[in-house]
Amino acid sequence: MLNAPAIWPVALEAVKRIDALFDIELDINGLSASDWLQRRQKDSRPLADELEASLRFERTKLSRNSPVTKSIDTC
Repeated sequence: MLNAPAIWPVALEAVKRIDALFDIELDINGLSASDWLQRRQKDSRPLADELEASLRFERTKLSRNSPVTKSIDTC
């Protein structure tokens, strides 16, 4: 039997938010450069800002020895 690593809730939430960003990218693929930029600023920017804020907040609650800490610190 394989020992799967634990899934950290912080990491799982980050992946969900990143998936939402990828969904937006798929939706706007093929738009003109100006439309693409406008939609990215309108739709993606708030999600990216929320992701960053969430990770910074969660980082304050984690031990410096947590495996998730290093990943957040390198963002």
